Order: sequence, then structure tokens, then C-alpha cells
Amino acid sequence: MDRLPFELVERIAVFLHPEQIWRSNICSSISFAVLNIETWCHERSRIESEFESVNWQRLGPAFMAAAIIVRGHGFDMRMQEQLMGANASIDADTGPHSYTEDDLGEIHYQDTLEQQLRTEVAVTLVEEALFLAHAFKPLDWGVNTFYALRWAAAANARDIVSFLLDKRELHELASFQSAMAQALQLAAAYENLEIVELLLAAFPLGTDASQALEGALFYAAERNLEEIVTVLMEFIDLRCSLLERAAMNFTELLRIACAHGNARIARQFLSLPNSDIKTLRQNLEVYPSILWTVFGGHVDIIDLLIEFHPATKSSLTLLPAVKGNHIKMVKHLFFNIPNLVFGERDVHAAFLEACTMGYLDIASQILIPPESTRPHPNPKSHENPEKFLLEACENNHPSLVDLLLMHMPTLSASFDNNTCLRHAASNGHTEIVRLLLDCQQDAVDPSCLNNICLRNAAERGYVEIVERLLQDSRVDADAQGNAAIRFSAERGHAHVVELLLKTRGVDPAADDSFALRAAARNRHLRVVELLIRDGRSNVSAREGYALKHLEDMGAALLDFM
Repeated sequence: MDRLPFELVERIAVFLHPEQIWRSNICSSISFAVLNIETWCHERSRIESEFESVNWQRLGPAFMAAAIIVRGHGFDMRMQEQLMGANASIDADTGPHSYTEDDLGEIHYQDTLEQQLRTEVAVTLVEEALFLAHAFKPLDWGVNTFYALRWAAAANARDIVSFLLDKRELHELASFQSAMAQALQLAAAYENLEIVELLLAAFPLGTDASQALEGALFYAAERNLEEIVTVLMEFIDLRCSLLERAAMNFTELLRIACAHGNARIARQFLSLPNSDIKTLRQNLEVYPSILWTVFGGHVDIIDLLIEFHPATKSSLTLLPAVKGNHIKMVKHLFFNIPNLVFGERDVHAAFLEACTMGYLDIASQILIPPESTRPHPNPKSHENPEKFLLEACENNHPSLVDLLLMHMPTLSASFDNNTCLRHAASNGHTEIVRLLLDCQQDAVDPSCLNNICLRNAAERGYVEIVERLLQDSRVDADAQGNAAIRFSAERGHAHVVELLLKTRGVDPAADDSFALRAAARNRHLRVVELLIRDGRSNVSAREGYALKHLEDMGAALLDFM
């Protein structure tokens, strides 16, 4: 018996399950030799004793896989090299119209020969695998069939599948139905329509196919494979009993189709010409699909669900459309579905989500709907509208803050000790700070809690916010012992320090020139330079603390003194 090509043996080894082969002591060329037919036949006993952890039942399926791999990969390359040698004179001429009629005939002949040889080699390897499976007791015939059919279906190897299905003895195996079921699901998952049709044609009569068909439909629906879904549904309509159909979870299949936005597949699940299945589907639960459809923004499927089951309308909510950021779906729900009125809790939750995520178009649609819109609860009537403003401020959505301040006149941004302004100033939300101070100057107090807004902004280096706060006469720049300049100097925010040094009332020498000492300790040379040039800080404070902590910068400090 001829040895398998080394490249093919390597491909077989890769196909084996890593946890069963690569965790053993087999490695490198030894693993390839193990998978060589001749070595296996003549040295099986020695190898088994040397490598006890090898699962020999995997080797039969590996040769099955070899045929598929050769057909799809390695064999093509070898045939191409052979044909290139045979057609060297043809390929040498690169002219656009240089082929003669004889040349074209030769090319066609070689292509036909290549296809014929590919099929013959593939089938030969399968026959070798079948022989090995029969010849050696450690190999389980059913296991080989199971894996071979699966691999062939996944690899779209039509000739291999046909060859296996034509073997009558395979149909008599107890594992045949299970192998067929998994092969069908793999063929559907890998978009192999011809293999699906081939397997369905050979599916055993009188067997319960519901689980296999449901799995195949699941993969096809998940991947939006309409043709495969159609073929499977036609098979169900013609071959499956009512009990088999009832066993299939069409509710989950419908949810998958809706979630992936395929209206044509959803329609197939919702309606069939067979009266029995249609009666059965009247009890199909469509409500789990509604949430995913609205969340995905699939307007056409919402209309389809309502067409099939009008009661669906009562389960529609606005929040999922907002979570999915689908303004088209929001408008569709507001304008195009008759007699649909949302609950107050749903509208408020949806509006809060829009404020949190910064969905300006959706928030505007809910807060200021067009006059033609049916009446719905409005966020303006919420008992605690401040929560909308807080979410917009905390998540830095100035456009939403502007919308709320403009269209909710009763809303005051000063609630909870000016928490909106405090949060914006502390987190660098410059535009929101400006909006709050400009739009609600009388209500908002930037000096609240001992000027915490200025302290936090200065400490974190938000120079534009510090500048805007200092423009308000209510802000005390030297509050809490000149905390603003002390904290900004300690953190090395030179631009903030420079701004504060120009502000009336700020004393950089406070607390024994803490600002200078902290800047020197943390080696913020630019801040040290600003403070020394200002002239009010004492370099010798606390026994020359600044100089002691900046020995390597001493010369620079002396230049400023």
C-alpha cells in the first residue's frame, strides 16, 4: 500500500482533536508517521505501547477527512503543478488572443481530466478509510461514518457525501440517523445548499427529524440563508407529521429571524400553505420576538408581526427602540401604528435612556413631538424631571442639556446643591458648565459648598472651566485657604496656576508657600518658575523646603530668585 503524501499526513494530523493528540507525547514527524497508512499497519503494536494516550478511534475518521482535504486543498495544488508541466507550451504565450482551437481543446481536456482525477482520488481515499475501519478492531465503524459525513457536509464535498450515502451498510448503523442530523446542521451552517438537498433526499423515512431540522433551521435563520430555510420548510411541510412540527421550537426560530432582521424568513415561520401547520402556528408565541425586533429597528418585521397577530400591538414598547438608537423605529411607532399609545412609565424610561446615551433626535421626538402625533405621556409631566438633566450632565451631552433647559422651563438646575454643575466642573465638561451658567445664571450657584466647583476644576487642570467660573462674581478664588492654587500647583497644572496668579484675592504664599513647596516636591519646574517670578512665595519657607527637594534644579531656582 502506498504511503500518503507527507503534506496530506500533516493536514490529517491538524484535523485530529488537539486535546486527544497534541496533549500526548506524539510530536513533529512522529505524529505524521503514526498517521501514515503503511506505518500504522506494520508498526501499530509498537506505537500503541510507546504512546498509550493516543485515541486510535480518531484515526479512521482522520482518513475520511483526508479525502475531503485532498479534494479541496492539497490535491488542487498538486494537479496544478502537473498540468503546468503538461501545458508549458500553452502557458508560455501570454498574448490576449494567441490560443488556437487545438489549444483550447487541450485546456478543456485537461480541466475535465483534473476534475475526474480529483473525484477518483477522493473516492479512493474514502474507500481506503472504509477498509481500515473494517480491518482493525480498535476502530468503530459507526464513529468513522459519523465524523466522515460531518466533515464532508461541512466541506461542501458533494461527491464524498454521495459516496457515503450510497453505501447501504451505512444506513443500517444505529448512529446513521444521528450522523445525518449533525451533517444536515453543518451543511446549513456552512451555507452548503446542495448538500442540504442531498441529505434531505436521503433522510430515513419514518424517523423523527424534528430535532435535526430545527437545528438546521436555527443555523440558516441565524445566517440569513433564505434558500436553505425555504428548502427545509418545504421538507417539513411535505414529510413531517403534526407531532414532529409541534416538537419544533418555532417561537425561538422566529425570534432569531426577527433579531437578524430577515422579514422573508420570519414570514416563512409565521405562515405555511398546509392547513394543519397553520392551525398549529396560531398558538405560536410571537411576544419574545417583539423586543428583539424593536431593538433591532426592523420596521418591516413589526408590521409583519402585527399582520399575523394583531394582539402584538399591545406588547409594543418604546424603550427597546431607544436602546437600539433607531429613530426610524421610534417615528414608526409614534406615527404609523393605529391606536398605539405608550404607557407613562415606558415613555419616561425611554426618554431617560435617550438623555443618558445622548440620542438628541430621539429625545426631541419624545419631548416635542409634532402636532400630528397621537397624544402620548410627555416627560415634562414627570414628577422628578431633574433626573433627565442629571443623566445628560453626568454623561457629557451638552446638546441634551440645551434641549432640556430650553423646553422644560420649570426645570431648575440648582437641585441637590447644584449637583449638575458640580459634576460637570469636576469632570471637565466645559460646554455643560457654560450652558448651566449662561441659561440659569440666577438659579445655579457656582460658589456652592465652599466653591467646590473651582477647587475640583483647578485640582484637575480644567483651565477653561476655571476661567469661566472666575468670571462669575459669586466665586471666591481664595476660598478655603487658597485651595484652588494650592491644589493646582501640587498637581503641576501650570496654566491654571498662571490664571489664578492673575486673579484678585489669590495668595500663593498661603500656608507657608504651600503651593511652591508642593510644586517643588513633585518636580513641577514650570509651576515653580511661575510662583518664583510672581514674587509673593517664599523660597526659604519651612527651612528651604523647596530647595532641598530640588537639588538637581537648584541652579534654575537661583536664576528666578
